Amino acid sequence: MGETVPHNLLEGGRRLRLMIGGLLGAFSGGLLALLLGLGVPPAWRLFAALPLWGCALCFLQARARTCVFLAGRGRRETPTGSSPVEGAQEQRELECRARRLHLQALVLAGAGAVLLLLIPA
Repeated sequence: MGETVPHNLLEGGRRLRLMIGGLLGAFSGGLLALLLGLGVPPAWRLFAALPLWGCALCFLQARARTCVFLAGRGRRETPTGSSPVEGAQEQRELECRARRLHLQALVLAGAGAVLLLLIPA
């Protein structure tokens, strides 16, 4: 049984998400360092969780070779842009994977937010 899992990202899309994820991770770390340096209350550190969520989502998309936004519109990346996904089953599988990726990124960002709150001032 040689079933293949459908993907909607090409290698260029994966590289782009890895780059954006790295930039968002660095931004989140820099924002946290700034907030810690300014001695703001711990609740303000939660602002660093939003780019942390974006970072997690980008890395998860690159790993799964699935763009959640393209999957939501029923499209896949092609060398010349994007095209519709062919087949209802493939579309359902991509949408299911996109929901899983969103949930995983949310869990990771939530765990990161808890850690941000636990850092002593």
